[in-house]
Amino acid sequence: MPKFDIVMRQANDFIESAFAQEYSEQELKTMEFIISQTTKADIELANKDQIKRIELSAQDFAKMINANIEQIYRDANDLSDALMNKKINFKYLDEKGRPAFEKQTFLTSMSYKAGIIKIGINPFVLPYFLEIKERFTEFNLRYLIAMGSSYGIKLYKLLKQYQTIGGREVLLAELRTQFGISDDKYKLYSGFKRDVIETAKRHINDHTDIQIEYSEIKLGRKVHKLKFYIHGKLTQLKQAKLAYLSYVKDQPADTKSKFAQVKLLVTEYETKKKDPFTLTLVKEGFEWFLTNKVSQYDPNSCTPLQYFGRDTLFGN
Repeated sequence: MPKFDIVMRQANDFIESAFAQEYSEQELKTMEFIISQTTKADIELANKDQIKRIELSAQDFAKMINANIEQIYRDANDLSDALMNKKINFKYLDEKGRPAFEKQTFLTSMSYKAGIIKIGINPFVLPYFLEIKERFTEFNLRYLIAMGSSYGIKLYKLLKQYQTIGGREVLLAELRTQFGISDDKYKLYSGFKRDVIETAKRHINDHTDIQIEYSEIKLGRKVHKLKFYIHGKLTQLKQAKLAYLSYVKDQPADTKSKFAQVKLLVTEYETKKKDPFTLTLVKEGFEWFLTNKVSQYDPNSCTPLQYFGRDTLFGN
């Protein structure tokens, strides 16, 4: 999905801001796409308290929210009603270290005309995505768009922050707050686990660049918090590079073979702990390998790479 293959950076304070109400999958995807369209130049809009405006074709919008293009007028109208009434809770410490909060809507306007969706963004939220130099998280929009669960989108962002640490513990009550789930919904943990946590886990594991598991921590006889375990997946680009190096090393030591020369270069560079893919001969061989030995290649995908007779990099 090239239209949504965008690396985005968000402040952790924004990621940790709880939803005042539940968001649907379509609402979150729309919001995340809008965030991906912000640029460094928009900081001037934030400084002047001016609205950021973007445009999106009805076709791309329908694809993003998984809607029927023939019904996009209705769906966009319903979505605008929902988003204009949704708020985000920003909790922080003021200049004296005292707890403070602010509730803001994300959008200021949304319109549809002649196949074009026009959206206005509240200037208050722009600094959470622009010129962030610390306490931020990066991820690709394509993973959020690929998921079919609002819980998955929110949980992915909450856990992606902790990928380098490898785990995160979260109170059940805090998870409910993060998801904007009301007190009268999912009163039993079994329903919350099935419809929220397990659904989010499945979508994250199937469609993103991380793999998660979790264990339950009890206080007395009740589950009190969840401990998540977070592991990064290899993109197909990284898988292909590993597969190519393996392919090269398996070649016979024939001095007349181009791959024999590549094999010597790879061995030399790995011994020196240098990246062999900086060498022209290695890069040319890698391009040949991708064209002739790899099927259904998507460099940013995290699905197992299929190549030259093996089902995947990790075995048959």
